[in-house]
Amino acid sequence: MARVVNDSEDSRGGARALVDLSVDRVLEVAAIFTIAASVVGLTAASAHVFQAPQVVLCALILTGTYAHTTRGRATSWGGARPRWPHIALLILVALFFRLPAYNYIVGGQDEGLYTNIAQHIDKTGGLGAHDRVMQKLEGSKYLHRYLEDNRILEGTPTLYLLGVYARQPGTAHLIFQFYYLFPVLMAIVGGIFGPTSAVYALTFFGVLSIVFFYRVALLLTQSSTAALLAAGLLALNPLHAFFSKFPVTEVPTLAFSLIGFTLLTAYWSIDAAARPSRWLWLSVLSFLCLFLTRISGLMYMPFVVALAMAALVCDEDMARRKAIQWWAIGVVVAYFASVVYGLHWSQYYSRDQYITSLRPLFGPHWRSVVGRIIVLGILAWAGCWVWAKQRERRDRLASWLVRPINRWLGLTVAVAVVICLVRMYWLGWTSHYELLGARFHLSGKEWWSASASSLWILFVFLGPFMMLGFFATIGRRQMDPRFGLLRLLVI
Repeated sequence: MARVVNDSEDSRGGARALVDLSVDRVLEVAAIFTIAASVVGLTAASAHVFQAPQVVLCALILTGTYAHTTRGRATSWGGARPRWPHIALLILVALFFRLPAYNYIVGGQDEGLYTNIAQHIDKTGGLGAHDRVMQKLEGSKYLHRYLEDNRILEGTPTLYLLGVYARQPGTAHLIFQFYYLFPVLMAIVGGIFGPTSAVYALTFFGVLSIVFFYRVALLLTQSSTAALLAAGLLALNPLHAFFSKFPVTEVPTLAFSLIGFTLLTAYWSIDAAARPSRWLWLSVLSFLCLFLTRISGLMYMPFVVALAMAALVCDEDMARRKAIQWWAIGVVVAYFASVVYGLHWSQYYSRDQYITSLRPLFGPHWRSVVGRIIVLGILAWAGCWVWAKQRERRDRLASWLVRPINRWLGLTVAVAVVICLVRMYWLGWTSHYELLGARFHLSGKEWWSASASSLWILFVFLGPFMMLGFFATIGRRQMDPRFGLLRLLVI
């Protein structure tokens, strides 16, 4: 009888090891499936062999292989345990405000262009497009007239349609404006459930971002109530609900960002004996997907380097300190890989975005200025790595850098707000943003232009009381460097 009981217990234990349905394990598997589908889908589309069912099958095979090879290893992300009732409540609230999604079928603006790129990928199996009329007219006397009437628009001979460009002037090979990962994900959903369902990729990412927000809040606060409240506010947030139905890249970017930071926080928080390096590599891959989704991933780079330097200075765990450096190197390499990708596959969009963002800030020689900043940042990081090898030097560096940063976070908030106000003035009352004025008619319209700025939109959607409370809270002195860096990222 005892033998039967032992066998039964062993079989139940084996079943639990084979199928771990804890929240953390399910989130880890969901993260690897999302990353696998993104990478496989983008690779297939780039090779012009995209088929949605095959992409999903490959992603499932990779996910199953990952789950099988990591079974029985560390699966809990540490700290207070997440609860399935909380996850279920957050998903229900999220879906209530995010269904049905908006189906955009006309191009011209961002949401229509993303939808049409996804349709093109699903129908043709690739990213490449061609001007069929031009191909038929090649070698004829009508070709020059056709190019004059259709390519010379707003002084841009390569512009075919809004958001669609010729790769070179006078060629039939066309490229789309934006990065392709988000349209690929829409094409996956559309290829499985039909073209009108493609936008429900956003619904998936909207729910995913809320659940991972709950998990990272739980890791940081160790309070189930605080985590549920934070994720609940995100689930109820009108701006998040709107962008979860509006086919642009804000919500997928947020989801990939939260996956990356949650896995990093989990690695940092767990005991050294059970700390798996696979979470850091998954985090790097998630940030790679972020960078391939939205070009504004550039804004993460200063924070990533600052976090790596803070770990060198403040973390006494040598193994973890070294692992964080390799994680940061991986994220930086992933970003520069996305730059190369963008300059090849979305060359006009990348060029315009970098010029619009960096030339007003650094002047006509912005390329050389940015290059110097990158070199100085890498040298500072390497110097900190060498300097912080000795305990006394680390303590001295902490007193010079980390503590003053924590002490002056309030001033940083004030500076950030002043910068936002100056940019609002530039947009509304000057011709500083020349490209925005000439092409998009956003500048020079005084308060109407100012109302398109990020600071204004935050006040509209969050309300003045929440914004003032945010500034008051985030500006308080914080001695824990982890929360100091988190506040610096939010600012």
